[in-house]
Amino acid sequence: MTKRKISCLCLAVLLLLPMVVTGCAPKVQSTIAPYNEEIGSERYSYFEGAIAENENFQLWWDDGRQCAILWDMQTGIFHSTTPYDYYAAGGSDNYNAENQLNSPLVITYIDADKGNPYEVTAVDGCISRDAITSKPIENGVSVTYSFPNIRLAVTLEYVLCENGLEIRVPMDGLQEDDHRIYEIALAPFMVSATNDSDSYFMVPSGGGALIDVQPLNQPTVYSEAVYGEDPAEPVTMVKRRQHQVALPVFGVKNGDTGMLAIIEGGKESARINAKVGSTDIGYSNAYASFRIRGREEVLYSNMSNNQMSSARYGNSVSDAEYLSVQYMPLREDNTYIGMANQYRAYLQERGFLTETVGETPALSVSFLGSTQVSDSFFGLPYKKDFVTTSLAQTQAISEELLALVDGDKMLITLLGYGEGGLASTTVGGGFAASKKVGNKKAWTQLQEFAAKNDIVLAMDYDLVLFNENGNGYRANNAAAHSLSSLKVKERTYVLNTAVENNYGTFWYYLGRSQLAGAMDKAIASAKKLNFGAVSFASLTKTAYGDYRDVRYTEKSHMAEDVQAMLQSCTDNELKVVATHANDYAALYADYVVETPLYTSKFSSLSQEIPFYSLVFQGYKALTSPSINTAINIDDAYLQAVATGMTLQFTLCDTLHDDIQHEQDTAYVSSRYADWKESIADMVQRSRELHAQVGNQPITQYVKADGMSYTCFENGVEVYVNYTDAEMDSPLGTIPANDFVYG
Repeated sequence: MTKRKISCLCLAVLLLLPMVVTGCAPKVQSTIAPYNEEIGSERYSYFEGAIAENENFQLWWDDGRQCAILWDMQTGIFHSTTPYDYYAAGGSDNYNAENQLNSPLVITYIDADKGNPYEVTAVDGCISRDAITSKPIENGVSVTYSFPNIRLAVTLEYVLCENGLEIRVPMDGLQEDDHRIYEIALAPFMVSATNDSDSYFMVPSGGGALIDVQPLNQPTVYSEAVYGEDPAEPVTMVKRRQHQVALPVFGVKNGDTGMLAIIEGGKESARINAKVGSTDIGYSNAYASFRIRGREEVLYSNMSNNQMSSARYGNSVSDAEYLSVQYMPLREDNTYIGMANQYRAYLQERGFLTETVGETPALSVSFLGSTQVSDSFFGLPYKKDFVTTSLAQTQAISEELLALVDGDKMLITLLGYGEGGLASTTVGGGFAASKKVGNKKAWTQLQEFAAKNDIVLAMDYDLVLFNENGNGYRANNAAAHSLSSLKVKERTYVLNTAVENNYGTFWYYLGRSQLAGAMDKAIASAKKLNFGAVSFASLTKTAYGDYRDVRYTEKSHMAEDVQAMLQSCTDNELKVVATHANDYAALYADYVVETPLYTSKFSSLSQEIPFYSLVFQGYKALTSPSINTAINIDDAYLQAVATGMTLQFTLCDTLHDDIQHEQDTAYVSSRYADWKESIADMVQRSRELHAQVGNQPITQYVKADGMSYTCFENGVEVYVNYTDAEMDSPLGTIPANDFVYG
């Protein structure tokens, strides 16, 4: 009898589990308003014509076609949410083209019965003309789309700006009932081109990339999350990409015209997408979409003991006021160079990058202090600290490197010099200097050496990842949580690959509400230890959500929170070193190390470009990715030369057998003795050039057929040969894998 009861209980659990993982967990109050029964029966308000004007543009609204038209009065060119040539031709009888090209938004909603996502457009059969209302607002028009069949509503606002058109979704204009809005794609064809045109899209994958427009039998797609996928939303079978999106921008060169799009409101929840070669509609497009609520996939076993997965969606939504994108027509230069210049001008209008940087370091090195390795005591295994670069060794290597640059300025970042080393055992390395790497006297000697030789010496604090309780932080109450209230974890990945190491170390993510307090402790620690510079290698490149608090849904407020923390460092007279920095961190940093250069390797990408460098070079002190740990060392070195970046290396003195061959640590290919001669060669080859261009903005850049050309603001030109054979250039013959300049 007991066994039968147990069997029935197990059966009940298995039957209920799919319901649990598809959304029957305890509900969190949603911030989306309930569907208004009257909205679908409101009188249709017909509103169109020229609705706003400034000295640069006129904004027109065609209510019949649901199309916003931006007229550039200086060039006479029209831009519109429906591709303008298609709009001007009056459309077509192709239902699929009409449904896609005329729609200013695409909504993905979660079906209340099946729990599956479905798409609907603003010209879909789910919406009728009397369910669309429009009204004038300041400098634009507000349009509400009601979907009575699925009981959803979304409001779009089109606002004329000095440099173009802003399209936004006010979050308080969303309505839903049992079906729930998951993702909103905004103006999918505002940035588009015909498939047979001489066009390309710029997407900010890693350092930047181009996607060539062409007709294809099988269209290619691109989609990446701005600032990377959210670690708080674990999903199965997702490839970890090598380099995430660090800039919330994209654009198109469309024949002789061009457009730059900048994601503003809700950028942490945004994705940048592109579809190229859609022969059924004849157009390719790039656009931003916003996932407003969290999602995770949960694995379970069905009654046949087969492993299954099901998606679960959160109830709380992004805390942004608006989801918005600003579209800026490109006039003088419609190439990706013009896009970089336009984006920089946008940042300068907001008070950033207003002055070029002064002297840049001649060399940048990140030293690896200590880690933990396995040992045993009478057969009992345990972990112990192992010093890979002591303070004395750090100074000795630094003295040799300083001689290479004849005493010029250097940047040194100390990674793993806090308690626990690179094992990141406690938050911020305990906010204390490790006694394992050296005593107080050794710390003083290293700091005095740095001060005497104009070396910027930065102590790194890992404020994001930890794997042991301590210093006031316990995983049970301090870790970020996923939708299912599990602690958010990060596992190590094999270096330079997309393979997760399930047997390696894992870390918890610190709760978002805990970050500001951790920063205060890091600042106090740095000042107590007499450091004039601090590094935050994990914080400046990581955006993540925390579902303990609705404020942090879909990574919300990550940018403003990090900027406030970095500003507090500046207020305390500390220089900031940011690693692989997202734009919001780079703007508040004094040095950006490991500058994004490579891409995610999406198959749809046609060419890598140094878009990140084109924006920041000359206005921030940039270093290359770590050359000695790169997949292709020659390519990493030559690209650093081509873009004027300071050479960056990651080094240690001694390796332990436990870490010497591990592929998932920073120690791969990092022993100084193995790199001493190569570093000397690379520094000596490019030192004179870097002295001329390290602080210069880039005015021209092109790469084709294995050769790149760069022109800097001071007129210095650089030709780089990436091939294994000699090449001719206007400045003379370039040896294989080498460069010339003049």
